Amino acid sequence: MTAEWLSQKLFEKHKHGSAPSSDGNPAAYDPHFPGLGGAEDKPVTQDQCILHLKLLAALADLRATVSAIDGLFGIYDSQAEKFDQRTRALVRIKEKRWEIYVSRAVDRYAEWWTKVVPSGQLPTVFQIHFEWSGIMQTHQMRWSARDLPPLDQPLADILMVWHAHMLNPRAYLEDCIRASKMALWNTEFPWQLIGNAVNPRSFDYQPGEEAARKFTEITGRLWDNMHEPMQKELECLRCLRHFNVPWTTGEIGSSPDFAFGKCTGYADKSFKAYCKCGFEYNHQVMRVARFRKDVEDLLASSHPMPGTYLNLEGIPESLEEFSFPNDLIKAGDRVVYNGLKPGGNVNDMIGVRNLVESQINDPYIMQSINGGTINGAMKILLTKEQKIGIRRMMSHYWENSSIFGLDLVGAVIRQGVFIQKMDNLDWLHSPTLPTTMDRLIRKYTIYLEILFRNPGQMAVPTLDIDLAWHTHQLSAFRYYAYTTSRTTPKTFINHDDKVSEGRLSDAFEWTSKEYKRLTNGELYSECTCWYCEATREPILYPGNDSILSSSSTRHSRTLAKGLRDDPRISSEPDKSPHISTHNAVRSSTETSFEKEIRRERLRQAWTKAIRRAHKHRRTEGDATGEMMVWGYPYRNRLYAPYMVDPSISVGPYPSSPGLLNASMGGYGDCAAGTCANMVAAGECVAKNGGPDHGSFFDNVGKLVDGLDDVLDILPGGDNGGGHGNCSVGGAVCGGGDGGGGGGGGGCGGS
Repeated sequence: MTAEWLSQKLFEKHKHGSAPSSDGNPAAYDPHFPGLGGAEDKPVTQDQCILHLKLLAALADLRATVSAIDGLFGIYDSQAEKFDQRTRALVRIKEKRWEIYVSRAVDRYAEWWTKVVPSGQLPTVFQIHFEWSGIMQTHQMRWSARDLPPLDQPLADILMVWHAHMLNPRAYLEDCIRASKMALWNTEFPWQLIGNAVNPRSFDYQPGEEAARKFTEITGRLWDNMHEPMQKELECLRCLRHFNVPWTTGEIGSSPDFAFGKCTGYADKSFKAYCKCGFEYNHQVMRVARFRKDVEDLLASSHPMPGTYLNLEGIPESLEEFSFPNDLIKAGDRVVYNGLKPGGNVNDMIGVRNLVESQINDPYIMQSINGGTINGAMKILLTKEQKIGIRRMMSHYWENSSIFGLDLVGAVIRQGVFIQKMDNLDWLHSPTLPTTMDRLIRKYTIYLEILFRNPGQMAVPTLDIDLAWHTHQLSAFRYYAYTTSRTTPKTFINHDDKVSEGRLSDAFEWTSKEYKRLTNGELYSECTCWYCEATREPILYPGNDSILSSSSTRHSRTLAKGLRDDPRISSEPDKSPHISTHNAVRSSTETSFEKEIRRERLRQAWTKAIRRAHKHRRTEGDATGEMMVWGYPYRNRLYAPYMVDPSISVGPYPSSPGLLNASMGGYGDCAAGTCANMVAAGECVAKNGGPDHGSFFDNVGKLVDGLDDVLDILPGGDNGGGHGNCSVGGAVCGGGDGGGGGGGGGCGGS
């Protein structure tokens, strides 16, 4: 990348591309498919982004339609009548219907993945060590309309899950390698076929009857998710008898704040069922069974354990050290496998962790792997890479019993937040749609440059940038080639979909500063909501901050004033493309006091911005007003745009999409000596794993003086678990799944 090219890209001036929706029904946008080819200097094209928007519009309609069907899956609106807070209960009823639909969709996606998508020969441990280059090279699939997942409205469920799967680039790559689906990974997302199947006015999918016939013929599943049985068939792990369990028992319970939390169906948090032989099924038992099956495949066929296919930078090469989990399990002969027999002593992932830990603590097993001499303490220390290998392997099972590398139900739910925000912006009905797309592609190019230049820090996108970023990731091979060819060391930039709220907000402020610095004063978030005003305030008026030049700061102030004077720019948080937070989760390690300090800091910055603009606004109303959640007015005066979306609660899910369990010594705590806080869930707290932009806690004393009280934010957010943390010593990790510069949680190693 030449300096001249970068200079030209960074300082081109464009007119503002977003405009209010036009009245009436505008002419349908007709994409020009020749523009879909990937240009070397352009990560995505205008047409790809617009077709992506059309897909998101269809998925938003699907979500709204399914959640509103009274009685679907046996869940009726009448359950809300017993609560004084009826609206809150109705919100959770809609959420639960959608959660069940998504759970069924993930189950159907697994069938499509297994039976429809072609597979090759599964790789072995030897191959990922010494023949990795051949793994990446395979033929592309040739898409036809009959190959598409179910797309007929409202039947986009499998496509929706595939979409969310691809937006976790490293997990998707590893899953494709593990299942030998590299033909799928190397194939472009079928934009043209999807575009042809989308009605340009209604955004309904109309792929034709051939796709439906083929899907049913190969999978044995009905075309329509909602027409499938209300029960799921399971095979008993002990007696191998088949038996049926309900998807949900559907009772809301006694509190809207923990709605459906005690339901015992397959898609419920408290799932419990019994085979006729007396064997008890629950989510923990299923996770243990998945781990045991993978151990069996390793011992019998030398298929590597998940989490051992990629190096620290997300590349499938130089994997000997990261393959330690495979060596550990093999060295123990069949100890781990035999210790996981159904009905035995190990019935949850805590037991699995203890079993793995016992192997690590066996000095003779460790000596057979690492060599060397057993010291006086009868212990052989693990290398950094070996610790990471164990953490990565365990992270596949703590909240996940599927064949995939992550809980796709949670991934779809979190991605739904982004889809809903895109739908609220309604760019598809804007007369300046093509200009808006060109503008966000330019911003995305600059965002990538921030990632490339700062491999050890996390950058957080705005919604418009995130649209381009997601579109880029839907061409998996091109995204891999683009990011690895522009980073040193070669890094496959990840898009982590679980990042703690506080870290997300802090990194967004840092990204805003970097964007301003790189563009000579352009604004990162062109939004006038209270949160964006508060984030901009210390950037526009940095005091003694010598990093920012006075000329760029003056330019930024002029642009900010123009935003406030522009009647097209709304101060409502859901009307402008500000911070993208679909990956926000509540961390169990951040206290309510810390959360309130952060919020108070933002409130003070916002108040300064308003005083400076001489513009009257309510001091609390704009920041904590009413919002629409699942189609209902929902008031949460403690909500801020960087937080977990209110559409996601705790009760309905087997694994909550909005929680990051990271406390010491609890559930998710990996084998002794191997783990660090938050690694398993997609975050890394390595010393270079996040931006160093001056913690606002340095000034905590000054801020405390302005606090009237300390409030608990979002009740039920901290459950005290410990997902992916360290059981001894709390050692900070030297790297993690994020890899260098992988925005939204990426970590650049030590």
